[in-house]
Amino acid sequence: MQNNNITGNYVILTGIYMSLLLMAMINGVKLCQIGPFKFDGGLLLYASTFLLIDIVREVYGRPLAFKMVTGGFFALIVTFLGNYLTILLPSAPEWELSHEYEAIMGQGYRIIIAALTTFVITQSLDLTLFSWIRKKTGPRHLWLRYLISNVFGGGLDAFIFTFIAFYGVFPVLEVMTSAWIVRTTFAICDTPIVYFGVWLVRKLDNTNPQNGALAVSV
Repeated sequence: MQNNNITGNYVILTGIYMSLLLMAMINGVKLCQIGPFKFDGGLLLYASTFLLIDIVREVYGRPLAFKMVTGGFFALIVTFLGNYLTILLPSAPEWELSHEYEAIMGQGYRIIIAALTTFVITQSLDLTLFSWIRKKTGPRHLWLRYLISNVFGGGLDAFIFTFIAFYGVFPVLEVMTSAWIVRTTFAICDTPIVYFGVWLVRKLDNTNPQNGALAVSV
């Protein structure tokens, strides 16, 4: 097993994870609607981060997955601080989008608190549930631990973020229900991608669930 290959692929997955996470938080200010379902604009982007966490957890083990989540938390803090620092800088007189920029990038304290609270609780829950089920089932039934951790994590995600960010602004019960349905449907549909992702990373790293040292870490 080549440690440099494992490190390289893990870094790539972490980079994609960070990008999706930050895009999800920035786009969370938009309320979207598809048919009867209303949800925040970052929902599907944020749901995709769980896909990457679970792939990393399955291939590399809980310690590296936890490091990725920890890095994501600090990335959010730095992003929010960076946004506010940029907002504080005076705009050029000829730039006419100052108010629009501040409205989108400033997001407000409620969105920031909602994002950070949702992140800490739901990502920790996903990792804990996934790891607990993996200990019980071993390398089998990847679909089971992925769906269970995502259904519970998705429910909390929909409830916590929507309530903190939009209570008193939008009909939160309707948005919560819609977000959970969309989130659960997304998890069911992307389950084959989890299998493909685990297979691809193991192939690139030349590991498998039986003899890969990091693959069986708990």
